[in-house]
Amino acid sequence: MLRIQRIHSHTRTTLLGLFLLFTLTKGYSAPISTHFTTVRLKIAGKYISDTIPVRSSGTETYVGVGVLKYVGATAKTTRMGDSVLISTPSNGQTTEVGFARIEGQSLLPLSEVVRLVKGTVARGYDKADTADTYDRETVYLLAKVTRIQVRTDGLRLETGFPVPYKVRNVNEPGQYRGYVDCIGAALSDTVIPQVNPDMSQTVRRVRTGQNEKDVARIVVEFRDRQGLAIADALDNDNRRIVASLTN
Repeated sequence: MLRIQRIHSHTRTTLLGLFLLFTLTKGYSAPISTHFTTVRLKIAGKYISDTIPVRSSGTETYVGVGVLKYVGATAKTTRMGDSVLISTPSNGQTTEVGFARIEGQSLLPLSEVVRLVKGTVARGYDKADTADTYDRETVYLLAKVTRIQVRTDGLRLETGFPVPYKVRNVNEPGQYRGYVDCIGAALSDTVIPQVNPDMSQTVRRVRTGQNEKDVARIVVEFRDRQGLAIADALDNDNRRIVASLTN
């Protein structure tokens, strides 16, 4: 009798271990028990469709698969239906991400999407909100600006995923500056502006900063009458941006 009890105890322990091992695998869509609120998600300077669920636990945001089209990624649900294969243009790879079951919906952790598309997240309240929507927090999925280089053909930038941008000039007595505003972007912590040696006599310096919470500004200061070609690329679909030089 004692021997049987030991066998049963060992079996229960083994089954429990196997269950825990299974639940820790990437493809397991485990339900999460906590309190969630609805927040708005802004990508590339625009709010995503209200038909795409966005839920926040305060520490993590969970989103519907439809978010991926806003960052130029594609997805395919696995055969088991508990995870999705995400392909991103920034790295050309396909990565499997498990769903989280929240309020009866299969959602993706935004932190996983951010990691795959070379992005970052900011939170806050949009200053353009009206009084009746101001109490709803906004989550910003921002593309990181990962390359800044001034060459003979202009200012070249690269972002984690495509974002709209504007190019303008500010000409004041003795000062000539051109700048690019990347809308829905943030500067990468590791990006260092580079000026090609053959442009050192034309460019005084390059400055960068966040002009707004979701707008990264790159400013080129010229030594003489020079500027950047004015542009409004609000429907940009390319991660690589080129602002041409003008005389």
